[in-house]
Amino acid sequence: MVDAENCLHQALNQAPDHPDALHLLGLAAKQRGNDDQAIDLIEQALDLVPQNPVFLSNLANILLDAGEVEAAIDHYRRALDAEPSYADAHFNLGIALERRGQTEDAITSYRKTLELDADFVAAIHNLGSALESLGRVEEALTEYRKAVSKSPEYARAYYRIASASNAELDENELSKMEDLLTTVEPTSDSAIHLHFGLARAYNNSGRIDAAFRQWVLGNRAKRATLDYDIQNITRFHERIAETFSPEFLHERHGEGDDSDVPIFVVGMPRSGTTLVEQILASHPNVAAAGELPYLRDISRGLADPSSEKEFPEIVSSLPEGEFKNLASDYIGRLRDWAPAAPHIIDKMPGNFLYVGLIKLMLPNSRIIHCVRDPMATCFSCYTHLFNSPQRFTYDLVELGIYYSSYRRLMAHWHRVAPERIFDLHYEELVDEQEAVTRELLEFCNLDWNDSCLAFHKTNRAVRTASALQVRKPLYKSALDEWRRYQGHLSPLLEALN
Repeated sequence: MVDAENCLHQALNQAPDHPDALHLLGLAAKQRGNDDQAIDLIEQALDLVPQNPVFLSNLANILLDAGEVEAAIDHYRRALDAEPSYADAHFNLGIALERRGQTEDAITSYRKTLELDADFVAAIHNLGSALESLGRVEEALTEYRKAVSKSPEYARAYYRIASASNAELDENELSKMEDLLTTVEPTSDSAIHLHFGLARAYNNSGRIDAAFRQWVLGNRAKRATLDYDIQNITRFHERIAETFSPEFLHERHGEGDDSDVPIFVVGMPRSGTTLVEQILASHPNVAAAGELPYLRDISRGLADPSSEKEFPEIVSSLPEGEFKNLASDYIGRLRDWAPAAPHIIDKMPGNFLYVGLIKLMLPNSRIIHCVRDPMATCFSCYTHLFNSPQRFTYDLVELGIYYSSYRRLMAHWHRVAPERIFDLHYEELVDEQEAVTRELLEFCNLDWNDSCLAFHKTNRAVRTASALQVRKPLYKSALDEWRRYQGHLSPLLEALN
């Protein structure tokens, strides 16, 4: 890589306006993890050849990876204006549109990809995933099975078949998954998806020990790919509580924006956050934006390299007016999702880290904290393969430590900001749906609406692991599923205790 970059720099010394060299150096910078440099170099190349579809598409890929979804969509569209038959650009545009919440448009992009290249297996898989997010499960299964018929080694599609069908796989599919697992690298993406897929298949057929063995292997393989220190994370939680003391919150109170548009739904993954989002999104005055990284981005953007200060400590040195500026930036990005909605939900579970920041930026916003039985929550985390890696979920002991640390931080928020946090207990919602739903709407200052009880009929894309569950009325069968596996969960129980 270094030799190649040196050659490209030499080429630019001789021809400073060589677009291909600038483009390739941009890709090299991306590979080194320098997104800003990569974007700058490819933009320089585009200044020289503005309609180059490859340059436009690759710049869009980098922007999308950096979370700049709107800019990425714009560049994919420009690439397709220049080259309408560019299958990769149609495919990646579909990914960007899904992240933007435009699932029907994403489906159109995936279908266009397949018109141009019928063997584009990733597009077949993503088409299935988009259909599944809309509740069109049978259509999704057709696409997943089409993917494995074209590519029998496409493990991600087998995983989706096992997860979406919620029934026993036929023996042929099960046998193919088991055989394929013997041929892949133990920590590969394929192995991870096959382990989790087989676990779900064995679980559905009542093979408890076999299912848990696959979850252990899948989680172990996933954990081996991650650089993660649970002690650093628990210390991070402690630093947040230390920074956002009652004194500090009182001192900086009143500096934020008085908007009540945002509704935050926070908590552990698998604690009912998607269900609560679906209930609220069924109200005519509420729009759902999904799991947004905006607060995380804001917190990271506060870092000051010159002083080596970062979040959370750096908030104590922010100048007067900065919390209002941060709030304006957040609301502007939130408004892109629903320009006219009275309220918009940000359902990023991990925003429990930023309750103090929310209180200073947006003191009139509502925060709903979803709470579920600790064992049920952690078991569900351990047995799901998340779209974005929840690093703490792939080891039972680390999961228990993380959960305990999260609960300590939430206890701190209740001490310092109790008036803006509503604890919604999943089990109570299942037992007393209407009563708890009324309390939820009252907390959010929303009038009663019957559609919130019929949330499963609300037609919207759901891209989380709970996409299938929120298409059904409330049910109790999953409340104690973990008890079937209780004999395997002693490391988790000990860590929680």
